[in-house]
Amino acid sequence: MNKQKPQIYMAGCKTDLENFVLRKDDKLPNWSRSSKLKDIKTIRKIVMSDEIIAEPHMLIWKGTNQLELFHYTNTLNKKSFSIPNEQIKDVKCGQKTYLILTVSGKVYSLANKNSRPSVFVIPFLDLEKSTFDEIRLVTFFEKENLFVESIAATGLSNYYLFNDGKLYGSGYCDKGQLGIGNTVNQKTPIFICKNVVKVFTGIASSNCFYITTNKELFACGKNEYFQLGITTVDKVLTPEKIDIQKYLNITDTSQILKIKPLNSRTFIITKDYKLYYAGKNPPNVTVSPVKFFQEMTFFSDKKVIKIKGGYNNTFALTDENELYGWGIERICRPTNQYQNEGNEVWKTPKKINLPDYFLNLQNNYLSTSLKIACGYYSIILYLNNNHQAIYLDFKNLFESKKYCDYNIIVKFNKNNNSNNQENQEKNIIPVHKLLIELRTGLKINKFQNILNENIFSQEEINIFLKWVYFDDIINSKLFNKFFDSFNSTYRPPDGSFKKDLLKLYNDEDSKDFFLLVKEEEEEEEEEEEEGGEYNNNNDEDDENFEEIPVHKLILLTRCGLFRDLFGNLNEKEKKINKIQDYSGKSIESLEIFIKYLYTNRIELTADDDPELIIEELEDAMEYYQLNEKSNFNNELNNLKSKYNLN
Repeated sequence: MNKQKPQIYMAGCKTDLENFVLRKDDKLPNWSRSSKLKDIKTIRKIVMSDEIIAEPHMLIWKGTNQLELFHYTNTLNKKSFSIPNEQIKDVKCGQKTYLILTVSGKVYSLANKNSRPSVFVIPFLDLEKSTFDEIRLVTFFEKENLFVESIAATGLSNYYLFNDGKLYGSGYCDKGQLGIGNTVNQKTPIFICKNVVKVFTGIASSNCFYITTNKELFACGKNEYFQLGITTVDKVLTPEKIDIQKYLNITDTSQILKIKPLNSRTFIITKDYKLYYAGKNPPNVTVSPVKFFQEMTFFSDKKVIKIKGGYNNTFALTDENELYGWGIERICRPTNQYQNEGNEVWKTPKKINLPDYFLNLQNNYLSTSLKIACGYYSIILYLNNNHQAIYLDFKNLFESKKYCDYNIIVKFNKNNNSNNQENQEKNIIPVHKLLIELRTGLKINKFQNILNENIFSQEEINIFLKWVYFDDIINSKLFNKFFDSFNSTYRPPDGSFKKDLLKLYNDEDSKDFFLLVKEEEEEEEEEEEEGGEYNNNNDEDDENFEEIPVHKLILLTRCGLFRDLFGNLNEKEKKINKIQDYSGKSIESLEIFIKYLYTNRIELTADDDPELIIEELEDAMEYYQLNEKSNFNNELNNLKSKYNLN
């Protein structure tokens, strides 16, 4: 295992990360490592703009609600920001504007009014104070009491998708990128359309793609080089439907993994990891642009998992940890293996050597955790090492080997040159059956048989089990080797662990434990005591309680209270499947708390009383002994802010 501290690397134009400076004049063809950035393990995301007219700048989202802005004029300016009582959900970047979305559905902005472009990219802010000096709430949404689900940005335009599927936009509309039927720029957000589920944009583009609830794909904006995949006009002012069945060979948009609009071209990755493109690719090449989406034949024998790019450059990352670049050579060649200078155009992708740091990690890191950020003329590589409490809890479960309920017996060859039975030794690996079956989709005995039918080393199995337990990053080839042995074409996407836990929460049939809660009209006859009281299945008093089904493993993993309780039971008591909850909380509050244990989110429905729920959950973090790195209190604070209960 590599013991180096994680690092950020950058290459391209106007960059010098050795001193963490974004420079206006110099080009930097070689990878440069930052020596100034601290607390890198807390980095969630990096977005940047190094547009040639504006001053270069970069925003780093760190931890729960911390931001660092690096802004270079004549000297380096570094500013730190935080959003009190909020948890950041996402950040996006335009030429002169940063949008920050919080879990509570509010949008904040950092913007610079001091140079071109004009005020249209500063959404509804005090223009006299709207520099990079302070984060400001985009008050339009606060006044309308709207909940923003996701945000997006092009160079000069911003997009806001609400939880009811309505899409709004603001900023420049000179190319029709807002899709409102004209080219009138919008200082404040304006309604675009409804029934939208996802929006795709790019900092160097002037167009927008979005997917609707009926699984159709629409696009609008600049179409000078047919980068929208349609042949109508130079400017598509109202969204037009793209025939994905004809040109992408898919039936609906559920088979689309990623859409990346760039300056003069657009790329689409489908769920079988095929790469399609339309428009002028690469830029500055005199050949006729591609009018409709077609597969990029260079990658026909590869699986592309990420596509990034700026104004004149494109980068693709494959599942084999290989990075390819094409476009203007001085941007694409961030290694000194290419000595010639100038602006030669790479018409076809060329493999780019990764820094040694990443090469040394490839045996243990899945390429989906290698993060790529692109400005107009630069590329950044870094690892997302964010571990929320939900991951840390399951990591601790994996490392402790406690509460395991199944032993996988695997045979390893003592001598690699011999497969004789006498040269094999058995190895017992204790696991949790629930997690194995959830993450692999296989019954536990089938999983064991596959391990014995294929050649996996003990180290390989251990690396794969880390992914099973806490979505850790592993070698891509090894990852594919396992799923190929399952006879499965499916490859879980990055971050699939949280999605699987949500699926587990909704699976009532697999729940094996009950929390017993007194109904409101019943008077509590028992004295309160931490830890509660254990009940066998045949207790006559069960009819006085409401039963909340849960997975026992979730209680043990996420709550210190239940770990202590079950750890002190004798063997006979460990067979019980019910426990009375003595927290004094209502059924509604406990059900919301239980869902939090699976999802790391506190979510209310229209029928819930926010004031009551928040009051009852105020001490839940301490009472249930949640991980000290839990975001539980932040979630409560977000609810207070949302419902004005501060």
